[in-house]
Amino acid sequence: IHIMFLTWLACLIYPAIRGRQHSWRDLSWLAAAAYAAVPVVNLATSEMHLGNTIADGDWVLAGFDLTCIATAALFAGVAVYLGKDTRKSTRKATIGAAEHIPLGSS
Repeated sequence: IHIMFLTWLACLIYPAIRGRQHSWRDLSWLAAAAYAAVPVVNLATSEMHLGNTIADGDWVLAGFDLTCIATAALFAGVAVYLGKDTRKSTRKATIGAAEHIPLGSS
């Protein structure tokens, strides 16, 4: 339980260090990696991994791994979307700033 609360604290402090624009994307990638790691760790440490549970028809355990994979894909999609949004807003700000530079000022 202490690790969970320390993780929440780190997630609250991280945007202050990295900035709000990038922290949502970064934390989404972190969540995607964590959810994707669950079936991999299960494969490495247990006989009840996805390949065996599907073959045995154990849909409760297979469903858990498949849900982790789907959640990882969802977080990765959010991170990609946020990454594109950040690049567009940065490019617009750069273009907008360049348009307001006076050319013939003396």
